[in-house]
Amino acid sequence: MRIVMGLALAVALIGAGEFLRRRDGAAADIDRFDWRRPSIPAMLTGAGTIAAFGSIYAAHALYEFIGPALAFIALGATGVAAMFAAALHGPMLAGLGLAGAMIAPMLVTSNTPSPWPVVLYLAVVAASAYALARLRRWLWLAIATAAAAVLWCFIFLMEAHSIPGFYEAGLVHLLVQGALALLVFVYEPYRQDTGEVATSARGFDWLPVLAAAGFAALAFLAFGTAAMRHVSALYVIAAILSIGMLTASALRIERAAPAFALAGLLSAGILLVWPSANALPGGAPLWEGFYRHGLLPPVGTTAFNAFALIAALAMAASGTWRLFNRKDYNVLMTSLFAGPALLTPLAALAIVYVRQTGGSASHLYAALACALALAFTMGAQMFRNSVRDGEPAAWHLALGLYSSAALAALALAMTMALDGGALTVALALAALGAAFVSVRLDIPLLRWCVAGFGLIVAARYVWDPRIGVAPGTTPVFNWLLIGYGVPALAFGVAARMMRLARGEDRPVQIAQALAILCAGLLVFFEIRHFANNGDAFARSSTLVESGLMAAAAFGFSIVLLRLDLQRHSQVFRIASYAFAIVSVAHAALSLGLFSNPLITGRRVEGGSFINALMLAYLIPGGLALLAGRMADGLRPRWYVMMMRIAAVALVFTYSCLQLRRAFQGPAIGLHRFTRACRHLIQAKAQTKCKPAR
Repeated sequence: MRIVMGLALAVALIGAGEFLRRRDGAAADIDRFDWRRPSIPAMLTGAGTIAAFGSIYAAHALYEFIGPALAFIALGATGVAAMFAAALHGPMLAGLGLAGAMIAPMLVTSNTPSPWPVVLYLAVVAASAYALARLRRWLWLAIATAAAAVLWCFIFLMEAHSIPGFYEAGLVHLLVQGALALLVFVYEPYRQDTGEVATSARGFDWLPVLAAAGFAALAFLAFGTAAMRHVSALYVIAAILSIGMLTASALRIERAAPAFALAGLLSAGILLVWPSANALPGGAPLWEGFYRHGLLPPVGTTAFNAFALIAALAMAASGTWRLFNRKDYNVLMTSLFAGPALLTPLAALAIVYVRQTGGSASHLYAALACALALAFTMGAQMFRNSVRDGEPAAWHLALGLYSSAALAALALAMTMALDGGALTVALALAALGAAFVSVRLDIPLLRWCVAGFGLIVAARYVWDPRIGVAPGTTPVFNWLLIGYGVPALAFGVAARMMRLARGEDRPVQIAQALAILCAGLLVFFEIRHFANNGDAFARSSTLVESGLMAAAAFGFSIVLLRLDLQRHSQVFRIASYAFAIVSVAHAALSLGLFSNPLITGRRVEGGSFINALMLAYLIPGGLALLAGRMADGLRPRWYVMMMRIAAVALVFTYSCLQLRRAFQGPAIGLHRFTRACRHLIQAKAQTKCKPAR
């Protein structure tokens, strides 16, 4: 009786609301709700809807008069009916119906929960809500529907590891709701666009871009949650369809062109979080072990490789096709389509290589990277031929991007095939090749490829400045000359070619800095190799080594000063200051304290006059004096005085130590007395008399 009375009340309220609406007419503006003048028919209809929800829920949860299936259908039908009634009564009833319809599945309990009816039900509810939002142009209703769909996706994913089937249902729910959202927010509002976004001042709209970004983020979360030891066909199909929907949205609606970049990011993200055969304990997602275990080997190698291949080919082909068939794209649009088309294959190959080989050398993957470089080269040639025939100037950017990608793929091949010093030398030679192609074909973007290679080499030196652990025992002509000399020469020649072609810009400065860095490391390690009997990485240091280091630093400051005067280069100027300060500091600390034979007590190598003191003090002192004379009038006063003081100090120290070496022999430490002092002490010891004051 209570259930019947509740349903009768619901029918009466809904009927009264409809009666008043028809009697008063639809004069009121139902597209918005005015709290100051509420609609009485809408309020009665909303109260009736709540009564219907409560009665049906009580019949199921309190009295168990109806089963889960019937209660689920009845609650859903009530919510959908309320949303359709909102087309006549206004937005308040639409929100009430949407909330009731989305919450209905959680109100129904079952001993054997099945997620698939919920997926179908949510698809019907979301489609109905989107249709009503499109009919009445209620954007807030569409956004609320998308938010509710996202919450349900989280519910499916949270129950994925405890209830079988919920993860698969979550993937299907993701695809269905994502397709509906992209259709409503991306395709429907802009299907009549004429494709003039390339030259329009309006640019991209926030709504389609945010919709695509939200779908990409949710998809990444869904695929990353799969911490299972096997990959189903649904997982692979859902991943491919997710990328395909984003790509299709960007290709069809130019206002949503950033969705193409999101598709590329999602492709790389799925490869990163692909389930691993070595799953973490407790079913934890793969990303929880990144910091502890790195990238783990993937499960389902065939499916993993197939997905990587399909994603890379799809992104590269679609992006290239779009660029080659549109002649009016500006720089931003060209970058949005060329960037993902080029970076996605590179990222996919790199991730597959790391996850399947652990970063060890592999000639197979190096060959694949070379094939990718060849493909990018063919694309660059295609754009170059079009530019030559008078095609748009924006294609010059595409030509530069594809040429840069080819060089990046070549560098990736070197990384996969080589190791240690050979890789550094190869990257430096690749930078020289990029500079040559940039100057020869007049592709300005390749200058930044030279800078990119330089930054990679610099990062390699920062991580570990040593190249090779066994350079050989031959002085000068050993592996150090190749490992550091070839990069120094390559970057120096590259900087000169680019400077002569287009002047000195940031890539030229980076190449100049790398040339100086490599040359400095070459001299540093060659001195260590010579002074330590072939051990360039010895932990000890000698007086000869310290002197040669100081002489080299003063020499670098002189050479860089001359180069700065000839070319007026900011890099040479800064480097000359840096080497001058380092040389003076090294002379003061190492030659004055830590390696000074007067303090350390070590024997001076060499003869009475041609010995280590000349290499350590006299030659650096002369170079410091020369640097001070050359800088006079060209550098600040403090610079000149610093060099002159260093020269005087080194020459004076040499004179004192050399005089002591002439009388004391190789051992000239402070613990040794002069000959007169030694005789006086012996005489006093024999006579046992007190020393005179």
